[in-house]
Amino acid sequence: MSNENTEVDLMLPDYNPYDQCGKSEFNIDIASRAVDFFSLFLKHDKGKWAGKPFHLSPWQISVVANMFGWIRPDGTRRYRSSLIELPRKTGKSHLCAGLALYCLIADKEEGAEVYTAAADRDQASIVFGIAKRFVEADEYLSQMCSVYRNAIVVESTGSTMKALSSDARTAHGLNASAVICDELHVWTKPDARDLFEALITSQGARSQPLTISITTAGTAEPTLWKETHNYAEQVRDNVIDETSFLPALWCAKKEEPWDDPKVWHRVNPSLGVTTPVEFYEQECAKAKALPSYANAFRRLYLNQPTEALSRWLSMDAFDDCEERYSEEELYGRKCYVGLDLSSTLDLTALVLAFPRTDDEGKGFDILPFFFIPEANIDRRLRTDGVPYPTWRDAGHIICTSGDVIDYGFVLNKILDLSKRYDIKEIAIDRWNATQVAISLEAEGFNVAYFGQGYRSMSAPSKELEASVIGKRLRHNGHPVLRWNASVCAAEEDSAGNIKPSKKRSNERIDGIVATVMAIGRAISSSDDKSVYENRGLESI
Repeated sequence: MSNENTEVDLMLPDYNPYDQCGKSEFNIDIASRAVDFFSLFLKHDKGKWAGKPFHLSPWQISVVANMFGWIRPDGTRRYRSSLIELPRKTGKSHLCAGLALYCLIADKEEGAEVYTAAADRDQASIVFGIAKRFVEADEYLSQMCSVYRNAIVVESTGSTMKALSSDARTAHGLNASAVICDELHVWTKPDARDLFEALITSQGARSQPLTISITTAGTAEPTLWKETHNYAEQVRDNVIDETSFLPALWCAKKEEPWDDPKVWHRVNPSLGVTTPVEFYEQECAKAKALPSYANAFRRLYLNQPTEALSRWLSMDAFDDCEERYSEEELYGRKCYVGLDLSSTLDLTALVLAFPRTDDEGKGFDILPFFFIPEANIDRRLRTDGVPYPTWRDAGHIICTSGDVIDYGFVLNKILDLSKRYDIKEIAIDRWNATQVAISLEAEGFNVAYFGQGYRSMSAPSKELEASVIGKRLRHNGHPVLRWNASVCAAEEDSAGNIKPSKKRSNERIDGIVATVMAIGRAISSSDDKSVYENRGLESI
C-alpha cells in the first residue's frame, strides 16, 4: 500500500473515517502490513488468476486499511466490528478467508481463536475451504500452520481457526478473538441468531476483538441482517456516535434506477473486473421480463433491500405463450398432475403438465381444469369480482352440486382423464388431502404429497418463470388460469428462493399453484413406468 494519497485509499461509500476518528490515529505502516499480507502470502486458487498473488482491488484496500490501520492511544485497533455490504460476484468469500488468516497469523494475537461463521454448514465450509487452500498453496504458511479437516492451527502461538454454522451443537465456551460472519442476510432462523450472540459475547476477555459481517442485502423484513444494516447506516450518517463500528456499504438508494449502468458501477466496485458488465446486462434484461426477478436483481446485484413480496409473472410474456389446442391433441401423452384442493368452499384446480421435447426444445403443454360448488357461485362472483357464471356456461369451470366441493366428483374426473392421458404422478398438497390421496392411491395412481414451502416450490416456480419468458410453456388461453396468473404474487426468502403466495395474493391463484406442483413432479421424476405398473405414495 502506498504512503501517498492516504485519504483516497481510505475512502468508503458515504463515509469518511476521519469525521469520527476521536483520539485514534491512522497508522500507515500497520495498514500497509495488513494490505500487503494478501499479496505476499495468498494466491488465487481458481479462475484466470489461479496461482497468482492476491492483489487487493481498490475497494478491498480501503476496507482492510481502515479496519486495521486506525489505532487507539493504547495501541489497540479502533474498529471492533464492521458490516461490509456488497453485491454478489465481488469476491467477498476470498476477502473473508484472507481476513480470517490475517487475524489468525499476523494480528499479533497470542492464542487467537478465529471463527468463520455462516447460517449453514455448506456456506460455512466455503470460506474455510478457501482459507485452507490459501495455506496449502504458500510454502511459508504451510510450514507455519497445520491444516486439519475442521481446523487450521498455528502451533507456535496456540492459535486456531474453525468454521461454525448455526446447526452446530454449541458455540458456548469459546474465547473468540475474531469472527467472520458470511452472508448475514440468510441468518434468519432463531438458531442463527443464537450463534451470532454466542460468538459476540465470547469475545469479552479479548483486548481488541473483531467481528466482521460480509453480506449482500436482505429483504425489508425484520431480521438480524436488517438490524445490523440499520445500525450501520446510522453510524455512517452520523446519527449514532460510534467510533468502533466500520460501515462499508455499497448500496443503491431506493430512488435510483436499477437499470442504469452508472448505478451498477457505483454499487459494484468489481464490475468489469471480477464481474463482466455483460452479466449485469443479461440479468437486468431478465429482471425487466420477469417481475419477480426484478426484486432479486435489485437486492442481490444492487444491494437494494426489497420486500419479500413481489408480483410474479409478466402477463405480456404469459399471453405470448398462448397456443390454441384441444384436449384431443394431447391424447396418449405422458403428463404430471398438480391438484390444489383449496378449501371445500373455494376454487379447486387440477392441472396437467405434458413435458415436451421437440425441435423447439424442452417445454410444457398445460391443460387446466377448475371446480367450484354450484351453490357458492353467486357469492364467489360478488367476493372475487370475476365472471364465474360466464365461465361455467362456457365450460371453463365445472360446477359440483351442493355448497362444498365434491371431492368424489374430482376423483372421477381424474379417472376419466387417465383413460386418455398417461398420468405418471399426481402431486397433492398435504393440507386436508389425506383421504383424497388415499383414494387416488387405491385407484392405482402414484401420489406425491407436495409441500408448499420453498424447498418444494422454488425450483418448479423458477422453471415456470423460465418457461414463460422463454416461450417454452404452451397453454390454450384458459381464462381462469390467466386470471390466476395475473393476480399471483411471489414470495421470496433471503436466499432468493421463490414461491407463489396464497396468503399475500389478493385473489385466487389455485391454478398457478397446481401448475407449479405439476411442473415440480415433471422436472424431478425419473419414473417412466405407467402408473398402473408402479403404485405408491411419496412425500416431498
